[in-house]
Amino acid sequence: MSANLCSPRRMVWISAVPALLSLSSLTSAQNLTVQLGDSNPLRLGSIIPEAQDFDLSTRGKFKGAVILGTQADVVYNSNFFMTENDEQDETTAVLTPWIKYISDPEGGAEASLEANYRPAFLFFHDNSDLNNVNQAGDITLKLKGSRTEITAYGWYEEVAGSDRLTGTYVEGGLFTGGIRAVRQIAPRTHLHSEITAAVTQYTSGGAVGAQVYTANLGALWLSSERLSFGPTVGYSRSESDNTGSTDAWSLLLDARYQLGERIWLTASFGPEFSYSSGVAGGEDSTNVDLSADLRMKYLINERWIWQNTIRSATVPAPSDTNYLVNDIAVMTELQRTLLRGWISGGLEYHLSGYQDVGATTTNRGDENNVSVYLTYQRNLIPDRAYFNTTVRYSSNDGLVDWSQWMLSAGFNMAF
Repeated sequence: MSANLCSPRRMVWISAVPALLSLSSLTSAQNLTVQLGDSNPLRLGSIIPEAQDFDLSTRGKFKGAVILGTQADVVYNSNFFMTENDEQDETTAVLTPWIKYISDPEGGAEASLEANYRPAFLFFHDNSDLNNVNQAGDITLKLKGSRTEITAYGWYEEVAGSDRLTGTYVEGGLFTGGIRAVRQIAPRTHLHSEITAAVTQYTSGGAVGAQVYTANLGALWLSSERLSFGPTVGYSRSESDNTGSTDAWSLLLDARYQLGERIWLTASFGPEFSYSSGVAGGEDSTNVDLSADLRMKYLINERWIWQNTIRSATVPAPSDTNYLVNDIAVMTELQRTLLRGWISGGLEYHLSGYQDVGATTTNRGDENNVSVYLTYQRNLIPDRAYFNTTVRYSSNDGLVDWSQWMLSAGFNMAF
């Protein structure tokens, strides 16, 4: 039995870089701070397959070790600086060449390496002084034995855009790296442990970056072919010049359920006990929160896929002294495969609550942010080129109330 109990059968097709990837440096800026709370951006250890695991007609089927390509996009933003009044629109051109390397496209090797590199060249029509090149890439190394699996990874992404928590245009980057080990100790039981580090930095906008270090140890018991569950003990420490340090312990229950080859459910939830020191005359404070990460994917039929996520994260506030941000995200998406492409629509909601950990200089209430979007992708040259377009509407209710339309159109080509 593999060390990864519950793993579904994986398609061997290797997808090209997903659509809209070059837009990540523009759209991710809205939630750069919140991404700091995601210690597993590559979804390691999840039983839920990614979209490219399904043999969709719009996905590339490359068996070579190296894939080269480029994506060109034009993006229109109706409220570039996320202001309540005097909205300024902006049109941006983005050129993203990319390269993907994978050492084991067929799967099954004891050691495998996968790497992606994708710089994004940004050209702004009305704000040419913001033109820039944002670097992005990730690397994953996997070692598999008869009972043990070790994965080491690193992820780095530079972003540029208006951040909803700072209320200003920011340029910055996020690095996440870690090592995960899984050891099978019995036919139906395995242990897992992970150590990660996540670091944000802001190079403009006056925001302050932070560092989050996490460690966890847990066990998973396969009670049946469909259900597995077990406990996980986690520890995290966050550090920021704005909020001092916060230490948190969590006791989580992990559960995974797979119904046939169509429904996957994962849940990780439990209490989190935190201790914060604060800065600038702040007082020590303790708090108890619920930590949760719930995900579901339903392959309704060969054409329809439904995905849902509920996730919580606590991170230092980027521009307010002695505040932590408790962010709860709810996301749902429905995707329909077409004859030569696919169309998807969804909703993303963030409730970002501000928790003071000492003397504060501003009065911050909750931030309610909701986005709805519709994406269409069409395959132009089978397995080589496709066109994609997205329309997204976002609305924010908080320190600054704003709304925004974003429209994009792009072309991705693999050589």
